[in-house]
This record gives sequence, structure tokens and C-alpha cells, in this order.
Amino acid sequence: MKLSHRVAHRYLKARQDRELIAQANKIYKDLVQYITKTDISQMALTNKLEPVAVGRVYWDEVEGEGLPLVRFSKNTPHSNSDLSFIFHVGGTKTYMGTQNQSSYIGVGMRGYWVEGETLQDQILYVLKKERGDIIHEITHYLDYVRLRRGHQKAKDSYKTPEEDRGGYFNHPLELNAYFIQALSGITEDIEEQILFVGKGGRVNDHQVAVFSISEWLDQYGNNFSKFLKSFWVKAPRNFKTMLTPENKKRFEKRVYDTWDKLQRQMHQIKKELISSNDPAALLAF
Repeated sequence: MKLSHRVAHRYLKARQDRELIAQANKIYKDLVQYITKTDISQMALTNKLEPVAVGRVYWDEVEGEGLPLVRFSKNTPHSNSDLSFIFHVGGTKTYMGTQNQSSYIGVGMRGYWVEGETLQDQILYVLKKERGDIIHEITHYLDYVRLRRGHQKAKDSYKTPEEDRGGYFNHPLELNAYFIQALSGITEDIEEQILFVGKGGRVNDHQVAVFSISEWLDQYGNNFSKFLKSFWVKAPRNFKTMLTPENKKRFEKRVYDTWDKLQRQMHQIKKELISSNDPAALLAF
């Protein structure tokens, strides 16, 4: 059956949303893996005032405050521009900015800092607790790389929450970042499990993936309203109430399109596994 242009466009947008989430999740996971495997205490003493280099962590100071920062930088497949992650011991906000050809994401650690614990453990703890906000800022970075001139044009009409709270939450750049933040929160695990189905890896990975798909279908497969409710739970508190009726409707259509593609894909996986007499599938479904 041939899809109408409107439906085909919505399916394309849903695929793009899933791809954007995958890109944001990968950058986040690369950062966690890097911090996990790097001896920050040794590397923090090097490159004190030199430009950010790929894979380097070093101490710097915030002008006027004298507080230490830790920067992680890596070239991404999306751009030749460096992306730095700055962990601000005295900061309270997560934010994204650009300077020349480099982009940076700052992560405030105030409220999480515990004297006596290693810097590495504290950064990993903040990454876990602030995952949603970090995905939000990574989305801003990806939009900046993807849109370039369009991003700057959108920034010209940008309002901070202090200037115009409603205008801030309904701004196109914030709408997309909050959407990806919330949707990533409820699709990250299942998207990862889909990749393990029948890929010739460890048998246990395949089995876990099949049972995860079975559980997801039981929970969400025929229940979009439950999926939508989970989406709003992952969104910031009161965010839903700040949206205009038009933007709320657009959000819910985007959520539906992603849910629809996911459940169709998993029903197809289920059908193929059962027809091939897959042992895990025969137990799971």
C-alpha cells in the first residue's frame, strides 16, 4: 500500500527523531566511557592553558571565580568542530555554548560535590543524575551542527526563562531539545536491545533482547496512551503546562509517530523470530 505524502513525511520525521536520539546517546555514552577509563587525576595536571585537544582532560579556571573545570573533547562524526564537556564544581546549570569553531557543554556540580570522593567518581555520579539535561544540551549541539545558519536565525528570537517563560519553552530549539530529552529517556534501553537481536553476538545478549522486546510489547505494544504518559513523566516538571495548545498537539503527534514505528518494528521482529523457531522467542512470546 502506497503511503500518502503526509504520512510518509511523518514517518520520515520519526526516523530522523530516532537517529537524533541515537547520536545524542552515543556522545553521552562515549563521554561516560572516556571518564570511566581515564585517570583524570594524572591528566588534570597537563595542558593547563593550551587549546582543547582531542581526548584531553585538564584544569582551567573560570574568570573571576577561580573554580576548576574539567574538559573532555572529541571530534564527532557530525562535524570537524570540537565538543568540550566542562564540569563546573561550583556551577548549578547545564548549558551549551559556542566559540569560533568549537562547542562546549557545561555541567554544574554544586549539590553533588562530596569532599573526599575522587573527581572521577563524582563526575560519573553527576553524569548519571543529570543524564536528561545533558542529552538536552547535546541535542542543542547537534542542532547547531545540523542547522548552522538556521540555528543562528532561530537564536535571534530566543528568550531566556527569565525574559519570557512561555516564549522560552515554546521556542523551536527548546521544543526539539526537550522532546529528544524526554523521548530518549523512554526509548534508550529498547533501542539498544533491538540491536542485539540475531546479530551473531553472545547468545545471552540475544535472549535478553528478545525478552526485553516481549516486555515492551506487553507494556506499550497496543497502548499508546501509556507510552505518551511515560513520555510526559520524563519531560521537566510543568513543561507540559507551558506549551501552547498547538505545540502540545505537535509533540503528541511526534511521540505517536515514534511509538508507531517502534511497535511495528518490534511486531515484525517478533513475527520473524517465531517463524524461525527461535528458542528465546518461543519462551518469550
